[in-house]
Amino acid sequence: MKNYEVILEKIKKECNKVKIISLTLDGEPSLHKDLPQIIKKANQEGFFVRFSSNGSKINRDFLEKTRDLSYLISIDFSFDKDGFEKCRGDKSSWYLIKENLEEMVKYLRINRNLFLEIFENSAYFERKEKADSNLKIIRKHFGKNRRLTYGLRIYHKILDDHIIKFQNNKYYGCIYPWTSLNITWEGDVVTCCRDLEGKYILGNILKSSVTEVWNGKNYLLLRDALLKQNLNLIPSCRSCDMPYDALRHDWVYAIRKALRKW
Repeated sequence: MKNYEVILEKIKKECNKVKIISLTLDGEPSLHKDLPQIIKKANQEGFFVRFSSNGSKINRDFLEKTRDLSYLISIDFSFDKDGFEKCRGDKSSWYLIKENLEEMVKYLRINRNLFLEIFENSAYFERKEKADSNLKIIRKHFGKNRRLTYGLRIYHKILDDHIIKFQNNKYYGCIYPWTSLNITWEGDVVTCCRDLEGKYILGNILKSSVTEVWNGKNYLLLRDALLKQNLNLIPSCRSCDMPYDALRHDWVYAIRKALRKW
């Protein structure tokens, strides 16, 4: 918590245009016993909070503890029970997540500062056409609310080979090093939200200012490598296929992403 408070203070002081803090890099945020207090602290400093979760611990008790706080939860789900549980590696997860999601949707009427994203994730184990069909089922089941949005989770090659392969080899680049700062709990700044193992450290917020890290030589090298398509220079970028994904560089996708965020 001490590290977290220092990081928040530095971001607030040096980055006055930053209004959103995402409590997600790797792991499950809701496992942290102080997550409600972590959200509250960010709200007190003027930040809106978002985080991704598997949803297993976002139950009525958690929602009650955070009923006066402002935040967004992003959760992957699918009505393909067998596929979802295979993806999650837990045969008991489907009913639990479905029940918790239903509770969250109900709670949108209680906490007017709560936002929810539900992403259909069967593209991990099904064709995209099937995933699109499954998304319609999710929309119908959970219904409409202006603070409830839906999307389709398209997985990239990060951790294993069970990922959609993009056939288009055209290079589109990556905007992450110009738009986000990804900080681990010990203050290390990593390449992006996909650098789960901290393969490329850009600096440390606890030891340096945000400005020093953002304009530091490692960040400049990263941006230059992406502009010149020299991904082999960056360990965390070598096997990432996001720079070749046409979908994420489509205007329609960008607009939808912006609408979900704001």
